[in-house]
Amino acid sequence: MTQSALFIGNESLLIQCATQWRDRGHSVAAVLTRDPAIRDWAEDQGISVLPQPDTREPGDLHYDWLFSIANLSLVPDALLDRAAKGAINFHDGPLPRRAGLNTPAWAILQGDTQHGITWHLIEGGLDEGDILEQRLFDIAPDDTTLTLNTRAFEAAIDSFGAVIGQVENGLRRQKQDLSQRGYHARADRPEGAARLDFNATREAASRLIRGLDHGDYANPLALAKFEVEGRVIAVSHVEPAEGSGAPGTVIAADEQGATVMFADGALRLTGLAALDGSEFDPAGLQGRTLASGGDDAALTDAMKAVAPGAGYWRSALKSFAAALVPLANGDESQGDWQALPVEGGADDLLAAAAMLATGLSGGEAVDLALHDPAAPRAPGYLSDWVPLRAIADPAETADALRARMTAALDRARRYPAFALDLPLRDPAIDMPQRPQIGVAAAGDAPVAGTVISLAPESGRLYHDASRLDAASAQLLAARLSHLAAGLAQGGRVGDIAPMPKAERDRVLNGWNATEVAFDDIC
Repeated sequence: MTQSALFIGNESLLIQCATQWRDRGHSVAAVLTRDPAIRDWAEDQGISVLPQPDTREPGDLHYDWLFSIANLSLVPDALLDRAAKGAINFHDGPLPRRAGLNTPAWAILQGDTQHGITWHLIEGGLDEGDILEQRLFDIAPDDTTLTLNTRAFEAAIDSFGAVIGQVENGLRRQKQDLSQRGYHARADRPEGAARLDFNATREAASRLIRGLDHGDYANPLALAKFEVEGRVIAVSHVEPAEGSGAPGTVIAADEQGATVMFADGALRLTGLAALDGSEFDPAGLQGRTLASGGDDAALTDAMKAVAPGAGYWRSALKSFAAALVPLANGDESQGDWQALPVEGGADDLLAAAAMLATGLSGGEAVDLALHDPAAPRAPGYLSDWVPLRAIADPAETADALRARMTAALDRARRYPAFALDLPLRDPAIDMPQRPQIGVAAAGDAPVAGTVISLAPESGRLYHDASRLDAASAQLLAARLSHLAAGLAQGGRVGDIAPMPKAERDRVLNGWNATEVAFDDIC
């Protein structure tokens, strides 16, 4: 008997399973996805495509079964309720021991010798439904999360036919022993910011690096790392190596990586990159001794604090564009900070900063560097600023701009720092350079590394005198005060003159006062 199904997911595995379903003579009522490749495939097959994740009202859509495959979002009740016969989820781990997210990574990180996949009913709590089909396989000594994910997907494809058989001939439900349940939350991270311990075994270090090796795919957890001369260096890959020496000793190094001693032997570490975005040559490690240790508990707490905002900043950094000050020189220094008063309320000054930054960028949206003194601190591991998107649309009202920038500030302050290895973990993100325009979320202090920093609460504009001359700083301070005054009066943003009258007269008249008497020249 032909049955219909709704498929939800965002990986190519969905296509493989939906194809098997159709090959068995069944129909696909619709596909719910945010993945462009799946959308294109479905449309080519004449299958209806619904957007994800905001579908809450399925309209007149009806289906017998719902299949959630490589889907990390909760399925809305409205869709579950429409599944006349049941809903089935693919889980990339062996239940009940490895429930939750990122289970292949945690299996390696925690030293499992076996992994697997599970097809289960969607019922009860998260990943708690009765098991229909499960496949287990051994973890190889050189498996990474990338290869383990691949093997899990292969097992899913191989086992889906058995799931279809149960749908056709009757479900063989097996209740989970929830006393054996383990769960990995989205915000879970490795201890100590995944910092390597050279006094530990090389097996422990290898597990840490391999468990965080996602290949060229986005890595939601962390990268293994170590410190050298005040810099934090990320490690992407590991290989067995031979050698002898004290733990932490770099016994060989070249431009591709370094061979480092651990408590019981050597490992070759490759894919090395500095978290601060600066150039790093692994060959310079030759002969050095890398230190282990530090306050791992403090790092663990810091990473736990920022983990909930990882998805937010991952999205924001994909469209990141650093605000620039055209009159500044490009050399960062320790900061010779000088303060100038600016007039206006805090909300008006923040909106004025958006207008100023947009104007300096030629009308394009840019990101300011927002610093919140209440943010968790872990120098070298966490950012001390976050992007604050600034754009001023000439068509919007002053009230709308003010409200939007205030909301953006409040939103950014909920997640006031991000892990500095985040850009290295996502191929879609370029390493962000600190914006030259900063905003202090609270208090009265400049944002380190910027050229100019606005402290809206205190009504001060700070400028780094080593990077921007006093006349230029005074010009920008006057422009900020002028824009804030215009915003306070209301009306359209586009009706506010971009610069005060004195600056406008200087540009239009003073700089064009080139008339010279001819007789004076002769």
